[in-house]
Amino acid sequence: MAKKSTEDNVVKFIRVFVNKSKHKTAKKRTLIKEMVLEFTYANGIVLPDDLMATIYALDDEQEVPTEVHNHFEAGSNSQVFNERVVGTFRGV
Repeated sequence: MAKKSTEDNVVKFIRVFVNKSKHKTAKKRTLIKEMVLEFTYANGIVLPDDLMATIYALDDEQEVPTEVHNHFEAGSNSQVFNERVVGTFRGV
């Protein structure tokens, strides 16, 4: 009974970890997919089908938004920097 409870906690941890990993770069998602699969296989952990599907799809290409929308009110002052900004911001 204790082993089953412990395994349930591990599955819950893996589910949370995988879901949070969806927002990482493609390279990191690929590494995470490999790591999670190796971990579960090495430890004989059987994951639910929906979680396995999520893991296998983790490194699928994700659509990158191509539209930029201006959400500033009329008359507002704002600057958009497309490059890395270095320095100190004053009067913010």
